[in-house]
Amino acid sequence: MSIHTNAIPETSKIRDQSKLRPADMTPRKSNESVELEISLPMLLVFIVAIGVLAYGLFSFFGNKDNSNTISKKPPTVLVDGMVDVTLSTEYLTILEDSKNAKYAFVEFSDYECPYCKGFTVGFDGETVSSYAEIKKRYVDSKVMKHMFAPYIAVPSHKPAATNETLGFYCAAAQGKAREYHEKAFQKTTGNGLGIDKKGAERGAILNLAKEIGVNEAEFAACYDKRDIVAIDRIQEKIEKDVKTPWGDKFGSQNFGTPAFAVCKISADNPTTCVGKAYVGAWPYADMKGVLDTFLGADAPK
Repeated sequence: MSIHTNAIPETSKIRDQSKLRPADMTPRKSNESVELEISLPMLLVFIVAIGVLAYGLFSFFGNKDNSNTISKKPPTVLVDGMVDVTLSTEYLTILEDSKNAKYAFVEFSDYECPYCKGFTVGFDGETVSSYAEIKKRYVDSKVMKHMFAPYIAVPSHKPAATNETLGFYCAAAQGKAREYHEKAFQKTTGNGLGIDKKGAERGAILNLAKEIGVNEAEFAACYDKRDIVAIDRIQEKIEKDVKTPWGDKFGSQNFGTPAFAVCKISADNPTTCVGKAYVGAWPYADMKGVLDTFLGADAPK
């Protein structure tokens, strides 16, 4: 798993100790002398006490400041890892449209994430991927749409993931989003090597586009614009809609890709989808459980 947050931990407020004075501590005259005798056992007790006090202060202030990154742990069971989310569908791309479907299965994946690849095209030894099972049960039955937005969760996956994401949006502009999505995951080596093991260079992206049957000139012109600003804006929206609420509960450092949401599209506002989000390429059986629970009576029979 690899699904950034801008949340900044609250700065510790350490009390001003400049006015704290023990009652028996008063300035001594310069001509007075003090003889202090401390035994070895007393010294050891004093050192241990200082250590305990320092540890206590560090634990108190440290956990307070880093409550979103240190004290929280990721779920070990999928059903415990669901959080409430409200998504804007305006930045999502439809990979598989089920006309009139009032639910959406939303995926956030990084093209260089091995777990994302495994979810889409299958892990080694699997004959059918988790996505293929989900598509068959929920999308092909017209219960849910499959919506998607690329999310680059690991900085070291760049520039390959950035190049592949640019290619995705250029393919989507020609109605080839699903074809590009699957082909990119089939080809990529992952972890920053890209579809060509060279970081997904321009030639490799253009060759992939040619394989899926796009207008090559239009695709090249789109790709060469390198609209990275638009990609960054979508990343920010994903962080606001998904990473922040999930991170508030389980720690933002535990957020990665693939991440998913199952949501109901608002009848009054089709650009809003309200539901649950979770993180990780969980086995299909686990995903089926949470999807069926969310759909309730609308789940496929």
